[in-house]
Order: sequence, then structure tokens, then C-alpha cells
Amino acid sequence: MIAIFADLIQFKGVISTPPNIAPTFMKLDILGALNLGMLTVIMSFLFVNLFDTAMFNQSYMAAWTLNTDFKSERLDRSAHPILVPCQLYKTKDGWIFLMCNKESFWPVLCKKLDREDLIDNSKFVNFSSRQKYRDEITRILDEELMKKNTSEWLDEFGGIVPAAPILNLKESLENPFLEDRKNIQKLKTKRGGDISLLKTPVHVTDSSFQDKTAPELGEDTEDVLKGIGFTGEQISTFKNKGII
Repeated sequence: MIAIFADLIQFKGVISTPPNIAPTFMKLDILGALNLGMLTVIMSFLFVNLFDTAMFNQSYMAAWTLNTDFKSERLDRSAHPILVPCQLYKTKDGWIFLMCNKESFWPVLCKKLDREDLIDNSKFVNFSSRQKYRDEITRILDEELMKKNTSEWLDEFGGIVPAAPILNLKESLENPFLEDRKNIQKLKTKRGGDISLLKTPVHVTDSSFQDKTAPELGEDTEDVLKGIGFTGEQISTFKNKGII
């Protein structure tokens, strides 16, 4: 519901997930407060909520809407609001995502498609004009890209035109790129079991740093209670009464 109120369904046609972003902002706030405290010795209270986080996630789209006559629209195929071509296109065996986010990519793409006639077409000379003729470009690129499989186009575009295949979650996790970057790690649970998890995107240069699984439910209860002043006898009483 937060995503709906923040209009995050507007741009991709699907509901985004701002709750996943909120903890990230909370971590940044904590780091900011610690830095402020070290510099000014000022105590700060931090508040983060899902709605504010969802709205802030509108980023530059909100800035455009607040300060210009820009009007957002619901676009198919996860299309970018102003960059064209930058969306999903059909191939012989599926889909491919092209992201020509610089003017220089358009003529390169046209040459790769053997459609150099499109380069000097007055309707397609820049982002502004291509945006007006988005549907026509979609039709043309679908027609050209459907001549080959996605994998063939990826070989053609590699290192030249930003392009990506459309993967499901399992396929994305099995992508060799993740293995090369060591994005997946194997850890031991507290009960000795093996578990595979994605690594945090925050990289630590300390070579001795090692991730570990979260504590079991109640694993740190005794230490926490001792830390706030309860005696061993009191904690035993809590256990005997089933309080902890």
C-alpha cells in the first residue's frame, strides 16, 4: 500500500518494494549521526518511515515534476520515461533489454542492426525526437531484433551497446558473472548446517572480516540481561518461570 500511495507503480507497471530500502536509509542515518556526533558532540534522534522512504525513492522524477511541466506516464516494457531506446525488446527466442542512455549509442546500435538509414532520420536524431516516436522505434527494433536469438545479439552488442538478457531469479543467481565476482558465499549456521547467501554489497577492505549468520532466537538473551544489570540468580528465575 505504501508503494501505491507513493506512486511507485507508475514507472515500471509493477509495485516496487520500498520496505527493503528503508533499512538502508536507517543505516545511512546512523552513520551520519555518528559522524555528526564525533564532529559536534551533538546528540541526534533518528526517524525513518516507509512512506517517506518510498516518496524519496522517486528521486529525479519527483524533481522534474516539482520544477518543470514534466508529466510522467505509465509505459510498457519497463521503458525509461525519456531515454529511447531504453526498454525491453522482442528477440527470436524471447526478450532483450537495451539501454542506449547516451546519444552515442544510437548510431552504434543502428549499425549493428544493419539499419544505418535510421541514424539520419529526422524523427530519430536525438532523445527528444525519439521520445515522440517511441512506438515506431519499438516496432522497428522488435522487427530487427526478432531476426536472431537473445544470446546472438548479446554477442553482437558485447562491450559496444548496453544490453542484457531477461533472467528469472534462479537464472540470475546461476549467472557466471556472480561466480566471478564471488557474490555468493557459503556459511555455517549455529547448528552446523550449510547455507548459501548473497554477500552484502558493502565491501570491507579488512581481509580478516568474515560474515556470519544471525544468532539463534534467544542466543544472546542472557548476555543482554546481564548487560542491563540482572544477576545470574534473577536470570535463572526467569528461565525457571518460562519468562525467557
